[in-house]
Amino acid sequence: MESFVFSPDEKSFFRLQHAAIEYHPFYLQPNPYALDDLRLNKYHAFELEYNRLLWNDLWSLRLSAFREDIPGSTVEAELYPYLSGPHGYMPTEHDNLAYFEGIKLAGELHPFQWLRITPSLVYLHYGSGVDDRNLPRRSLGLEFQLGSLDTNWSLSTAFQYSDQNDLTTRLFDPHRDWDTLDMSFTFRHQLTNYLQFSLIGQRVLRDISSLEDQPLRGEKHAEHSFFFTLDFTY
Repeated sequence: MESFVFSPDEKSFFRLQHAAIEYHPFYLQPNPYALDDLRLNKYHAFELEYNRLLWNDLWSLRLSAFREDIPGSTVEAELYPYLSGPHGYMPTEHDNLAYFEGIKLAGELHPFQWLRITPSLVYLHYGSGVDDRNLPRRSLGLEFQLGSLDTNWSLSTAFQYSDQNDLTTRLFDPHRDWDTLDMSFTFRHQLTNYLQFSLIGQRVLRDISSLEDQPLRGEKHAEHSFFFTLDFTY
């Protein structure tokens, strides 16, 4: 991975980042490698980001454009830095040249030291072999975070709506074919200078349009998760 940062002034900067990832099998091959196996399974990711502080440093604006190859792993894992939520597509051996690209616009509002509001908008485009899959094309997110500098704790709640419509189509279109709503709640506490504890609950509603004509007992449309993490810094 390499990264280049240029700051024209004290309130803004550009960042260009490139990453190359090589994938090798972690198991022993039963037979000698064929000629096709000698090729390098290398995938590339590019991102150009612009950051600027506005309104007396109360608002941080971030605009980024990205493109990434899709290796032989789940797409949701590759999309995670730009878009959260499970979508369940596993590329095959014929998808080596598949890719996704897009733009992301996000901002962080700090009206008070203990409050942070983060709206975001992501639009994605997929290459051949992936564009016909059941994947999102745009996502609208909103996160609220309450934090205390004295007690080293924070509470945050996030909402993210995703669908497969074009960027100019209105949200919550009644004629949509596919959409999801991701809701999460997170509690974080800095136990020591080197240890942070997080407790996270998440609920993902799939195909919201199908729930409009059915009672909410249709749990097959919802996914729930609850987990905790310990982050060590050394």
